[in-house]
Amino acid sequence: MAQRKRNGYHHGSLKESLISQALALLDEAGPDAVTIRAVARRAHVSHAAPANHFPDRTALLTALATDLFQMFEQDVEQALAVAKPSYRARTYMEALLNFGLDHPHRYALMWRRDLLDWNDLALNTRMESLYAGFVHEVAILPKQAGRDPHTLAIALWSMVHGYIALRLSGVFEDRRDEVSGDARTTAMLDLLLAS
Repeated sequence: MAQRKRNGYHHGSLKESLISQALALLDEAGPDAVTIRAVARRAHVSHAAPANHFPDRTALLTALATDLFQMFEQDVEQALAVAKPSYRARTYMEALLNFGLDHPHRYALMWRRDLLDWNDLALNTRMESLYAGFVHEVAILPKQAGRDPHTLAIALWSMVHGYIALRLSGVFEDRRDEVSGDARTTAMLDLLLAS
């Protein structure tokens, strides 16, 4: 029996429609604008309909963040597919910079501990997969033998995350390095990965 279209989504695909509408709303107005009622309204269903898939706003936002981590991981995988072996750790950081600066609202939601269920298995699986891949690439960098790769991975991720946050808040501007003439982000990664 063919599926029939009902209220803007195909019967049986309400969950995907809600996530899609949540993503669109997130991109337009940021994490705080994504509510069950707003998403239901955009999906053309009653405000009670999402409860069949998402019992509350936290569950909806956590599912959305899980998808965002998957999207980011796909960006990393595509970049790694063409990266030189010696640039793989750098590729992660460049992907993080690009994702954060190109999708500020998505990036903001991914780190909102107050809005997400940080004990959610699917979310944790995505985050751990991404982090484990980065730690692996850091561990095989030259001069890292005998060092804890987690320490360097956390230092790099924290510095890049902080830079993204300061750029998005308008504290830092997109500038060039005054010595090399390279983009500031390129020069920063050169400096961070030089050791």
